Amino acid sequence: MLSEIYDALALAAMPPDDQLEPAGSALGAAIDAKLGLSTTPDGIQYNAETGEIIECSTERKLPSAAAKYLDKARRLAGCAPFAEFERLPDGALHLHASSFCRVRLCPMCQWRRSLKLGAQVRQVVEAANAAHIAEYGTAWRWLMVTFTVKNVPADELGATIDRLHRAMNNMAKCKRWCGAVRGWLRATEVTHCTDKRKAAYDTYHPHIHALLCVPSSYFKRGYIKQKEWADLWAHYAGTDYTPIVDVRTIKAEDGSSVQDLPAAEQAAAMGKAVAEVSKYASKPADYLVPSDPALSLRTVATLDAMLHHRRMTSWGGILKDIAKALQLDDPETGDLVHIDETASRDEVAEQAAQYVTYGWAIGARDYIKWDERSGDTPEQERQQAAADASARRTHQRQQAAADVQQELDVVDLYMQACGAWDAKARKIAKYELRTLPRWQIEQRIRDYQADFVLPDGWEVDG
Repeated sequence: MLSEIYDALALAAMPPDDQLEPAGSALGAAIDAKLGLSTTPDGIQYNAETGEIIECSTERKLPSAAAKYLDKARRLAGCAPFAEFERLPDGALHLHASSFCRVRLCPMCQWRRSLKLGAQVRQVVEAANAAHIAEYGTAWRWLMVTFTVKNVPADELGATIDRLHRAMNNMAKCKRWCGAVRGWLRATEVTHCTDKRKAAYDTYHPHIHALLCVPSSYFKRGYIKQKEWADLWAHYAGTDYTPIVDVRTIKAEDGSSVQDLPAAEQAAAMGKAVAEVSKYASKPADYLVPSDPALSLRTVATLDAMLHHRRMTSWGGILKDIAKALQLDDPETGDLVHIDETASRDEVAEQAAQYVTYGWAIGARDYIKWDERSGDTPEQERQQAAADASARRTHQRQQAAADVQQELDVVDLYMQACGAWDAKARKIAKYELRTLPRWQIEQRIRDYQADFVLPDGWEVDG
């Protein structure tokens, strides 16, 4: 459905046919005129004398907005046409290869980004707790804080998101924050009201989910009450009302305290908190409304423009340093296939791998098994790919050096052909090298070489 919406947006962004600019060059038009060909406003080329249609492939320059929408529609239609899985020793399947469109609103790609961010959160929390226990003997405490503002209309959404991000950045620099919070993850989410019975219908609700890392002594020293959080947020967000700020201590999924668990198990137990901060930037149900195509079209256009080039997740404080040390790539622009690469403890399984491939069947509207194969492990394949890439770069550098040397040889020969031994002659030769056609330069070099006479007793190599 989403690709059809982008097609419709592209169509709406197209001007009338008579306003489309021809893509052909002036030279192409001159050649057509010489051949007696003409082109209709629809791009159909025909013989002006006989009326015979020659071809219908003449392209037109599309407006940038229409071109972008069409490109996204094409990418969405071809998102994840196949999926190759690695079969793990326990029988489970782990995605090994696929092709994703990376369109911001694509439900498939949003799902993969959510899984990737969730895996990264668990890695960072585990590393942060391990380092803190090694140094101080206790794990960090973790809070989930949601910062909100009132709903805004579509034309204010982009500016409001930017204002929330600036507010978060500025609040993280204040004395009260710095005295209590050591690290954080900020994840921005935008919801859209599609319920016509509500006063907020067709408005947008941008808000921030923040995972905060605080010392174990936070509830004794440096504790920030919910009202103080709300006042801080109102100040930095610049609201003339007290916004809703939800503050919760993170608990295990069974409701027990995370602090009662061994440090190594705390990250895995923070399921709900991880799910909150790794949510979609915008839920598909908020912009894909089958019962209201016009609303879907309008919402997709708004979110596509307002979320474009805006970073919806970011690390801060010690969590940013840990994420950098772990060399985690960006969940918004990074690899959407290998989202959780934890090595198996089975040594045999790490030597070879079994893969199964599924392909999307349009008629069945489902993935159907295509093939099975045995091969190197994903790590071995990545190492081989890296080695191949290194070899290609080395070859390209060698080829570039050879090309440069060849060019230098041509320059040197031309200077000799011109007898450029004094400053004036060299200046003339340099000017000619910059201005004369290459064929003329090469011809002069060939003439020079043909007339070159070796002294008596010298022999030509070869």
